[in-house]
Formats: sequence, structure tokens, C-alpha cells
Amino acid sequence: MLIFFDCTSAQPSANIAVNGGGEYSIRVLVELINTQKKVKNEIVLLLSDQKGINKKIEELYCETVIKCEYSSLKNLEDIINNRCPDRIIFPIFYPEYANISVRDGCIIIGLIHDMSTFYQEYLGNHIGKYYKLDKLNWLRKIVNFVLRKRRMKRYLNQHKQLFFINDSTYIYTVSYFTKSMLEYFISNANVLGVFYSPLKITECFSEQEEQQYLKKTGLLDTPFFLLTNVGRWAKNNMRAIIALDNMFSNIGKNKILNQYSVVLLGANDAIIKYINTKIHNKKRFIIKSFVSDQEMEILYKNAYAYIYPSLLEGFGYPPIEAMKYGTLSICSNSSSIPEVCGDAVIYFDPVNIDSISMAIMRSLNVEYYNLIKNKIESQYKYIISKQQTDLEKLMSVLLN
Repeated sequence: MLIFFDCTSAQPSANIAVNGGGEYSIRVLVELINTQKKVKNEIVLLLSDQKGINKKIEELYCETVIKCEYSSLKNLEDIINNRCPDRIIFPIFYPEYANISVRDGCIIIGLIHDMSTFYQEYLGNHIGKYYKLDKLNWLRKIVNFVLRKRRMKRYLNQHKQLFFINDSTYIYTVSYFTKSMLEYFISNANVLGVFYSPLKITECFSEQEEQQYLKKTGLLDTPFFLLTNVGRWAKNNMRAIIALDNMFSNIGKNKILNQYSVVLLGANDAIIKYINTKIHNKKRFIIKSFVSDQEMEILYKNAYAYIYPSLLEGFGYPPIEAMKYGTLSICSNSSSIPEVCGDAVIYFDPVNIDSISMAIMRSLNVEYYNLIKNKIESQYKYIISKQQTDLEKLMSVLLN
């Protein structure tokens, strides 16, 4: 059997070096390779020549896994129809794929993680502050007023068309939230099932490496809050940053915060410059670009709390990654996050800075902090068990 596996989501682009969707794709690919080793299937990785190279993908090239690069959606369509694969797997079924035409009979298996292109228009309209660099907000508001409904309609139609690329298109999702979202906005959406995103493959580290890294970054004896993906505006980190900065400015009221720092990850130069125009307590914030997987694990393990103010998640890896080390997460109550995190995190309203501040204050109460932390291990075990079970079910769908 000839299988095409789209891996473009795991390739770095100009603005995003790593993302949860890309990690998901690699995890599924690794499991697919391991599951079908005894079967004579040929796996072809579809990669865009417009994006960068992911070393994790390169390590997977072998006799049964080869790569095939494409330059455009039309080129991708031609490759598919000329090679005639038995099935195509889209671990991230991007809405723009609705524009390709695939012959009937070729099985397409697509996983829709969220409706981000459509929903971002909604977010930009309803809660636009801190959603983009705001120096052009006046112009953006005018453009949105004229074009917003047209864009939303176009993006929604793309999501609808994904279900009908050919007569053998099968759609699944990674959370019950996303399934309900698709069924709510698309009346004839035929979502066949939900498979939770599998546990990511993570990097190990020694105690010595851990101590060296914390010492190098000045975090060895400093309690810190951790925020990630600060360069992606739908993650809504700016509101949490403002909340923390306001609390630092009122240190007389919040004396316990006097010893805390904040680590921000995933910022480019423009984002760093923007953040520095919005905060007053710059010495409290350690702003970094992207860090290695090993460094990420060390930060998850040693953070006092991980703060996750995201406005839209199809699944949401980070709180589970923090839970692995027993680290408390303070999370948005939006989208799939409550479904995945249960009662083992502290929740807040992601568009209300006061709500975020109060959630942080609750985490500083020792009794309440321990009450939530005691629930982490149970929730983590439940989620990873379901992730593994769902991964096995997904493999059965992909290979049978």
C-alpha cells in the first residue's frame, strides 16, 4: 500500500519555529512507522519546499519512508493524482487543502484540530485588544469592518469543503470541543470520531544539566511563572503579561510576589520590543526566543506555575506537559482546555485581566495551591491513558 503522509505542519516557517500541531504530526508519524514495520507499506512524506527543514523529520527517512517536496497546492494536487496513492493522511487538515482535487477512490484521512482561520476573524472582531501589535489597530478596524464577514464566510466554506474533497474523505478531530465546534458551524459536518492528541516525545535531561541550565538563566533559586508562544497572538499571553505587571506594580498589596520572576518564551525582536512598551517592571520578565526541547522540559519542571491564557485550542498540549512534573497550571477556561485539564488547574476568564490576576493570587495561597496540585497526578494519568488508547485506535484507522 502506498501512503502519502503530509508533514508540512512540522516544518518551521518564518514566524513559527515549533508548534503543537507539528509535534502532533511527528508523533503520529513515528507511531505509524513503528506500527507498520512488518507490513510492506511505502510511506511518502509530503513536504513544502517553501518552508524550512525539521531535523526530527529528517531522522525518520529510511527505506520505507521517503520525502516528496511540493511547491504549491496545484503542484501537490498533480503529485497526488499522478502517483495515485492508496491513501493520504493529513494529520493537520488545513482548510486551504479544500482547494485541491483528488480522484475518487483514493482514501483521504484528515484530522481537524480547530477552526483557527475562521475563529481568528471572530476573535479579532470581538476581543481585538492585545490580539495583534496595536500600532495599526485603527487601520485594522476599518479593514475588518469592510472585509470581515467576507473572510469569515470564505474560511467557513473552506472548512465545509474539506468534508467533500472526494467520495472517500474521512474526518476526525482531537477533542470533543472541536467536534462540537465543527458540528455547530457546519450543519452537514460528518465527524467520524475523536482521538485525543498523543503524548509528545520529550527530551530527557540529567540533574546536572538541569542545575547548570537554571544557574545559567538565573533561575536556580528563583520561583517563576512560565508562559510560552508569546509571539502567537491567539495564545493571548499579552493579557497575562499585563496582569502580572500590574501585580508587580502593586507589590505593597502583593508582597509575596516580591521574589517571583516571569519567563516568556517564543518572542521575536518585534514582540520583545512591543512587550517592553507595555510593561513597567522589565527586570521581572525574562524574555526568550525559542528554546530546545530539553530546555523546555526543564522549565516546565521547575516553574512555580505555568500560565496558559489561550483563546482557542483544538487540544492544548502545554498544561499536560507541565502536569507531567506535577507543576501547577493557571489556565483559560476557553475551548478544549477544561475538557483536557479537568479540575487539576486554576481557571480564569481569558479576556478579563482582573480574572487572570485573581487566578494568579489564588495560586499564591498555599492551602489552595496544594489542593489543586493534589489533583494533578490523577488527571495526568487519565489523560495519558486516553491518549495512548486513542493513538492505537487512530493507527487502526490509518492502516486498515
